[in-house]
Amino acid sequence: MKLSINYKLLLPILFLTLIGMGIIGAVSYFSSKDIVQQAITSQLIQVANNIVISIDTWMDARKLDLKNWGDQDIYQKAVLDDIVGKSARKAANARLEKLKSDYDFLQSIHLVDINGTILSSANADQDGQNNSLNLSQNPAFQSAIKGQLTVSEVMKSPINGSPVYLVIAPVQKSGAVQGALVAMIDLETFSKTFVYPISIGKQGHAYLYSQSGDIIAHRESVKLFNENIQSLNYSDLMRKSNAGVISYIHCLLYTS
Repeated sequence: MKLSINYKLLLPILFLTLIGMGIIGAVSYFSSKDIVQQAITSQLIQVANNIVISIDTWMDARKLDLKNWGDQDIYQKAVLDDIVGKSARKAANARLEKLKSDYDFLQSIHLVDINGTILSSANADQDGQNNSLNLSQNPAFQSAIKGQLTVSEVMKSPINGSPVYLVIAPVQKSGAVQGALVAMIDLETFSKTFVYPISIGKQGHAYLYSQSGDIIAHRESVKLFNENIQSLNYSDLMRKSNAGVISYIHCLLYTS
């Protein structure tokens, strides 16, 4: 009879103990999950902020490059539509070719008149491809010939299809804009240094997309300009979220 009473007492205690252990385990699990999630979110915010700072610093440096180059006497002469200008263009070609050789982020660089016609270029053998930029209709070029140093939207390069953008510096002579120095900047040079090395956890990584939604920097080059976030089911969250961080699961299988 005593053994039976012990069992009657032991079973409820054991049951309550198991429930308590289960509750403690569940609380610990969710607490740990929240801590991990907070740590990842904090890391993501820090990484995003660092990328923004890197982009701003890198682009400011490229703009300063173009401004300084555009102020050089050789280009101010070569842009003139007279015998002095025409004789200076050969020297300008050589100077532009040297710049392209020295700076790996330059995919091409040209001196153009106020109509967007190429006068001198580091890519003389690719003028047909360069002309396909249609500078005369480019909003950034229109601002440049009004005297502003401008940057275009990211676009697909007419030379090799990679992501590029234009930095356009007005070239002035006697206080009037006579043309512009146009540099096609290879975004991959930036991405290889500042974007692709970033890893979050085991498989997480950073990528960039343009204002139009095109993927413009990604470890998987097949996605460049071939994937647009507006076609993805979480794109509305990315555009509308005020929190700055969203969670989503995304997996695409590419076949050749």
